[in-house]
Amino acid sequence: VPGICCHWRAEKRAEKPTAIAYLRTRDLVARLLRPAEITGMIRSQGSQVPDSADSAQLADSLLGALGWHETKDALERPLAGCIEKAGDGTLRLSGALSGNDVRITLESFCKDIIDLITSHLGYSSRQIWDAIEEMVPTFQPRNRRKDWAEEVAHLTVGAAVMLLPGLGALAFPMRGEVNTLTSTLNKLSNFLNAASHHREGQGSPSTKVDDAADLIYQVLEAAKDLIGELPWHLNATSVYGEQPQVISGEAWSHGSSTPRFLKVILWTGKPVRRQVFLWNKTRRNPIITDPVFIERPGRNTRLET
Repeated sequence: VPGICCHWRAEKRAEKPTAIAYLRTRDLVARLLRPAEITGMIRSQGSQVPDSADSAQLADSLLGALGWHETKDALERPLAGCIEKAGDGTLRLSGALSGNDVRITLESFCKDIIDLITSHLGYSSRQIWDAIEEMVPTFQPRNRRKDWAEEVAHLTVGAAVMLLPGLGALAFPMRGEVNTLTSTLNKLSNFLNAASHHREGQGSPSTKVDDAADLIYQVLEAAKDLIGELPWHLNATSVYGEQPQVISGEAWSHGSSTPRFLKVILWTGKPVRRQVFLWNKTRRNPIITDPVFIERPGRNTRLET
């Protein structure tokens, strides 16, 4: 415990403690202390222990009780972070999220899934449009130039529901999980429509937005059944070594309610950008040894899978 406190004070003395420094300290606390010990330290600070929390969440609470709160300004809200367990074990929406908040996060989730699928196929922008014309002939492009990067940038949940069965079946043939993910996404989208839109003759929607939590969980489980670990958005702040190189930094994923500090091995030696999008297909942790880098066709790329 004294060692952890010294580490915490050293990180906190920095003029602007970074999110990475926070993650390193949180992970150190979670690894070295038992949940019962963390719980006792939280209570000793006069703070409340969160219900049904894992080691990382308990470590978050302890650091918060000591006056150090995680910096989240640069991070998007992950879909997994939209739900939490209530005291009775049921799922509920986190904080004071609205139906529109959930919809925005869900659209970001859909973009990640579509990007992963097209990257897995290895298609160029033109090949993607050819596949859509064959597999989803009723799909109407948003832009006349058929710029795939622009199409995905403005992707809605409804468009994703149309594209998933066709493109998903090409990327993961003979996999029923594609249809399951499409179905659950459609259910959640319809639910949010019912909860958010005005209905003639009704003073307020009869559907409670909080009820979306179970559907969000089903969407996440369906995605994991199809692709395994959901892809990560990594902010690469450190690159070291030669052949192979190792990049590291803070990362977030729609499949994780909290960000993580990741290390990724690069076997090619090619230069990397600061913002990296990758899929840990083999699910090897904590160091990702066989990353699959995801690029959206139509954009300049400096990474290869």
